[in-house]
Amino acid sequence: MATKVTKVLKTQFTCENGEEMSVNLDSYKEDITDSEIQSGVEAMLASGALASGGAAAVAAIGAQKIETTSTDVVFI
Repeated sequence: MATKVTKVLKTQFTCENGEEMSVNLDSYKEDITDSEIQSGVEAMLASGALASGGAAAVAAIGAQKIETTSTDVVFI
């Protein structure tokens, strides 16, 4: 049975139209700190590149480090 660990950094934002959006980043580095995540999120906002439905992201809501372990089921 093969086991796989997947890591995703999920970041959430509020858009100028009041709706929320999220951006998932695969394979975050193991020892990333909260301050590094905050700096990255702020840089993403400052770039102006984030939008959903034509509405720009204007504020960060939060972020989560998500780690999922999956194991293949072997049929005999």
